[in-house]
Amino acid sequence: MTSFGKVEVRIRNGIGTVFTGVGKTGWTRKFNWNEIDRIYEHLTTPADSSLKIVHEIVMDGKSWLAFGASLDDSNRYYVLNTLKYLKLEGE
Repeated sequence: MTSFGKVEVRIRNGIGTVFTGVGKTGWTRKFNWNEIDRIYEHLTTPADSSLKIVHEIVMDGKSWLAFGASLDDSNRYYVLNTLKYLKLEGE
């Protein structure tokens, strides 16, 4: 959860979705869980921000998906490490 809205990651039968938004309003991205090779935290400075560093979760493989910039540190850490654990366990 974020201070306003939510970030939700679902993985079922090798297909994953990431939803970021409030209620039913937001964006959803789909990805193939089996094609993800790396999961890590990335630091970036958005173009519309003046020197503010943003932390985001990146899932990298055949495609690249970044999300979670709106999460606070503890929630981002939890989501990041849960995804890494699931990947290691072969989920």
